[in-house]
Amino acid sequence: MRNYKKNITVTLIFLGLTLFSCDYIERRRTFEDSSCADYGEIFDYDGITYEIINSSCVKVSQNTDTQSISGDIWIPSTVYNRNDSYKVVKIDHEAFEDCCHITSISIPSTVTKIGYNAFLGCSELTSINIPKSVTYVGDRAFHNTKWYAEQPDG
Repeated sequence: MRNYKKNITVTLIFLGLTLFSCDYIERRRTFEDSSCADYGEIFDYDGITYEIINSSCVKVSQNTDTQSISGDIWIPSTVYNRNDSYKVVKIDHEAFEDCCHITSISIPSTVTKIGYNAFLGCSELTSINIPKSVTYVGDRAFHNTKWYAEQPDG
């Protein structure tokens, strides 16, 4: 009788775990499908490249045409792609690397992170507006810029 109860208990536990894991997998699949169908999609908006990171946010992505980005750059707090709006929350690593014709950059208060080498080699960059919302700046984010060279410990 004791083994019978033990077998029933083990079977019920196994059945419960199986049902739980199937339910979890289904809920996760539903969440992933509904959270952002375009996750990872890359698009251009006003000459800057962005990548969708979730259903409501994007990051400034690597801009491959370094010669076309020049002058005063203003990153908007919101961008649009196919009638959907996205909040700009991050400047990705190497996003503007070697864009040597940028002279100033204005970053919106929606941005919280600036990745490593984000502006590395932007040799003409003299002015940067970094909002207080930025809590992380990656290594060498502003190296080889005029702005960095003018900083007290640059």
